[in-house]
Amino acid sequence: MYNHMNKIVLGVLGVLIVGIPGCSSSSNDLYGLTSRWEKLATNSKEALTRNGFGIMQLNDQIAIFGGLQGPTASATYLNDLWELRADGEFHQVDCCGWSRRMNFAYTLHTVNGTPILFLIGGYYFTGNVASFYNDVWSTSDFVQFSFVKRSTSGYLPPCSLCVAVSYQGNIFLLGGCNSLDNSCGTAQKQIYFSPDGTSWQKAITDSDAEILWKEKSSTKFMAAVSGGKLIVVIGSQATDSKDVWSLSWNDGTKTLSIGTGAIGNIPNEEGGGKFSAVLLSLFSNLWLLTGASGSTITDYISYSADGGVNWAGSILDQQQQNIFKRQRAAGTVWQQRICVLGGILSSDLPAADMWCSVPPKFPSPTFYSNQQLLQAATWYPSPLTVSIQTGRVPTESCAEIRYDVAAQAAAPSSLQQTVSLSSPSFTLDLAGGSSQTKYIFAQVVFPCSKGFTNSDIYPFAVNLMQQLRQPSSSSSGVFSVKGIEVAMVQLACQGDVAGASVRYTYGSEATEQTSPSPVSLVLVDGSSSVKAKCIASHWVDSSEIQFSFIVNREAAQGPKSTTSSSSTTSRASSPMDSTPIPSSPQQPPPQVSSFNFCCQLFCQSSCETPTSSAGCVSLLGSNLNRVEGVEVSSRSCVSKEASETRVLCCFDLRLGEEAVTIRWSDLEQPKSAVVGNVRFYPALVAVLAFSPGIPCSGSTISISGSNFGALLAGQQFSESSSSFLGHKVRGIVGHTTATQVEWVSDSSVLVMAPPGAGANLKVQLLVDGVDLMEQASVSQRFSYLPPAITSIKPSLGAAEGSMLVTIMGRNFGCSADALTVQLGSQPCKMGSLKINELICSSPPRSQNLSQSIVVDATVLLANQAATSVRAYQYVAASQAVTIYFISLSNEQVTTFIKFLWSRLNAISIDQFYVVPSTRRSSPSLTLRILSTSLSSMEYEMLMRNLITTANSPGGFADSGLQVTGLLLPSGERINLLASATGPTSTPAAAQGSSSLPSSQIAVIVCCVVVVVSGFLYLAPRFRRRISSRVPPPLFSPNIVFSQSELADELPSIRVVSSGTTGWIFEEEGTGFGCEQCRRSGFRVCIHQTMKSVFENVSPPSRYDDDDDEANDELCIVCLDRPRDVIIVHGNEEKTLHKVTCSECTQRIREAGGTCPMCRQPIFDVL
Repeated sequence: MYNHMNKIVLGVLGVLIVGIPGCSSSSNDLYGLTSRWEKLATNSKEALTRNGFGIMQLNDQIAIFGGLQGPTASATYLNDLWELRADGEFHQVDCCGWSRRMNFAYTLHTVNGTPILFLIGGYYFTGNVASFYNDVWSTSDFVQFSFVKRSTSGYLPPCSLCVAVSYQGNIFLLGGCNSLDNSCGTAQKQIYFSPDGTSWQKAITDSDAEILWKEKSSTKFMAAVSGGKLIVVIGSQATDSKDVWSLSWNDGTKTLSIGTGAIGNIPNEEGGGKFSAVLLSLFSNLWLLTGASGSTITDYISYSADGGVNWAGSILDQQQQNIFKRQRAAGTVWQQRICVLGGILSSDLPAADMWCSVPPKFPSPTFYSNQQLLQAATWYPSPLTVSIQTGRVPTESCAEIRYDVAAQAAAPSSLQQTVSLSSPSFTLDLAGGSSQTKYIFAQVVFPCSKGFTNSDIYPFAVNLMQQLRQPSSSSSGVFSVKGIEVAMVQLACQGDVAGASVRYTYGSEATEQTSPSPVSLVLVDGSSSVKAKCIASHWVDSSEIQFSFIVNREAAQGPKSTTSSSSTTSRASSPMDSTPIPSSPQQPPPQVSSFNFCCQLFCQSSCETPTSSAGCVSLLGSNLNRVEGVEVSSRSCVSKEASETRVLCCFDLRLGEEAVTIRWSDLEQPKSAVVGNVRFYPALVAVLAFSPGIPCSGSTISISGSNFGALLAGQQFSESSSSFLGHKVRGIVGHTTATQVEWVSDSSVLVMAPPGAGANLKVQLLVDGVDLMEQASVSQRFSYLPPAITSIKPSLGAAEGSMLVTIMGRNFGCSADALTVQLGSQPCKMGSLKINELICSSPPRSQNLSQSIVVDATVLLANQAATSVRAYQYVAASQAVTIYFISLSNEQVTTFIKFLWSRLNAISIDQFYVVPSTRRSSPSLTLRILSTSLSSMEYEMLMRNLITTANSPGGFADSGLQVTGLLLPSGERINLLASATGPTSTPAAAQGSSSLPSSQIAVIVCCVVVVVSGFLYLAPRFRRRISSRVPPPLFSPNIVFSQSELADELPSIRVVSSGTTGWIFEEEGTGFGCEQCRRSGFRVCIHQTMKSVFENVSPPSRYDDDDDEANDELCIVCLDRPRDVIIVHGNEEKTLHKVTCSECTQRIREAGGTCPMCRQPIFDVL
């Protein structure tokens, strides 16, 4: 935020940590957020011995400023600034410009994207004179404060004990008091607002103000922004209680709404009687600390978790009372910790210390499934969805939930996986493994905030059960038996599960039986079926499967001499221990020893994801020439190769798992067997990671997931080379082809985004026309870096338009044709474009050309925009004046404009807009004067001053440049070097011509002929020499000089009287004439300087013959006595006004008034 400040670190040596018993588990203060405190900056007593001061922090940096130092009886008012540095101590910074004071209002407010600290009003007392200020000062670097010049419209009263708050794009000033004496007895019962500190208006109506402050004290007043509302706490005059109001801003009507009444009340026992207290907002909660109730300084903290409706107080022990038993302290939220600094203790002694809350440890998370708390002794089926529940996490805390799952109870060194706070759940899946106990480790962490300490990590055991696979059958289909042979089948569960059993129902018997795996069954003749499933302890039962069998029995033939005999069939439905006598088939059946599901015909790998819509099955074994067909589910697998030892066929893929069955015939009976399963899962994109691309150079997009296919691993694809092994690969970002695609592995692909622009662009990875990214969510989109605006020159422009505007920033793209620039709602015509700079021509104002208006500047690139709010102001501008020189360079342009600035007495000129010419023969500057406050008449006076300077002896000679002429807006040109006697004027239109004698005409004609002949003869000889000349100097297309840039080169004191303005120099080495000017920040002594100036000026006569001139020298208050005193202002510009007489000035000072000319505070009278 400010360049000179070092980054503050938390490693402060020698801190003191104090705990508050009984508060660490309180739910009312966010898990003990204020139960423990540490003392910081223990060696900064000089800086912290103060009260009624200001404190501000931004980007982990703290600064304190102003206030009252020392005991009340011998206190010193301050206008210093101290910063907290890396060593943990406060160090003083040279500052500040504003006068000494206390009880002022201050706030950090953003204007045009820049955080600015505003200091408003305050109080100063010396001798018997009390001063209540209403001036406004600002700084963006915490070093150089600038006086904020207020506009003539609106009103800002002097105030002490007032409160400033930044809310909804405005500064709000609330409450406070002032008086003509030291009592501060006049209450300011109104709220004022301003967007930038210049123009102040009432924020609430007078009737609402009367309701808000009815029977209330404007000094028992606090305010803070919480939950998008302006929370105002106002104390009662009669009772020790406070009403809490929630105000909302209506940007259309520019008013604050007070609602239907107070939303809450803080009773005395909960802190309602506090005044001079600290009100802070942290984690959308309100905290009320320190302060006094009546004549007693309080020693407890009040807290509200619902935006101020209900309040609870915490009584501190004796040790902690030393921290909070103080008033007129300052407080802030630093690194999401509550800090209290300085103030006055109950003994009227200064509290020269700084205390900050210690971030508490956040509670450890708990685990749920289906809204039920997980139990360690319970077994749960896999996959199991686990939800992580935490305590209430403040949205501002930047919290994350991290977790890991391990097979051991030992905690890992770090947790790698993250779940969202909005949906904190994940799935535990054994992924085909055995049932087992998994250990979950979870932690709530705060990677980018410091309000809490990470929670502890504890292992939580979850018992997971895997589902058993279906039982398998040793045989299936049709059996042929002869004689006394029996058909037998064996059912078995997976062999890696101890204690597995088969639960089955056979045939028409309804009784379910259970036997250890494997179980053997003797099949009955004819058709039968078995329903079976596998069961085991700590395993999920398998799904049930039905096996169908057909047993055909052939009668056995005896010897020819023997009569025929019949055979009997033995039926059994229970497991058999004996082994049946097998039959001897005529031909051995096909045997499959190796099964592969492949991505290509080569079948060299077992990848599960093809690069097209077809898959292939490779079978290796023996007797495969007997295979008559292969089916995948009910679909035919088209044969590509068939032999005794190998079968290769291909089929159309479908999602999921499918069985592969082979068919053959045995003794004219159809046979079939399931030889394996194929699984096809499409490419799954899990993560799309990238750094936002720079529009002109692109970026690398990393696509991570699974099932991309390993066939293309290691290959790179571009527009010129996009194929490999017949597969075409192309990446598309938005609507543009990627520069390159690098196929890293089956789980990773890199896509090189081309130069471009836009946000939320769809990324496509096309393989043979199929997009593998189809399942990517909307959030998985690519974005280029958006354009950003850092500065605009000039910030002021003429209402007529056609002024070159330079916009500095970044990410403007590579082509001016793709950019759209707008000032307000109108397009700014594009000119040139560089990497971080673009130039456009401003459009004219469509209406109200005579009024000043501020508009936004917007740069549009694709679907991204950058807007600088209120960045460009249309003002009435002087017409262009062109000044001609003999020679001109960039450095000379700056020198001349500074000279011109001082000669024109350009107090009210905000900017000079200069367009240099590159013509060697006649270099020139085209000049426009830009001001937010000059009228057309004042512009005309400036033009007269310019002409007067040109016509005066010496003219522009003091600038060090040779000016040859001026071209005025009327078309008249003033030639300054035309003759030795002085400048001549050439009118815009010719006034007539005179005739020449014929003899003179003849001489002229001869001279012209000679000159032309000589030129034709000499021109070729000088061509080479002319071509080697040094080119004319290169100028920027537009140069802008602001008031602040030029004023740095000018003296520090400016004298403003009714008719003249000039800069007053002090001779070097004269030093200061008084201590008062030194303390007030003046770089020269006003009293000495003004004395020397006015001793040489004859006093004006009030009895001049010209009544108008006499009136110009009369007091502007009484219009009777002469102006015989000089009012010295205490603002940054160190201005003076000589507009009143001594009698009127004395009455104004006694009444506590301001300068009658400009309403600035009166510093002194000369």
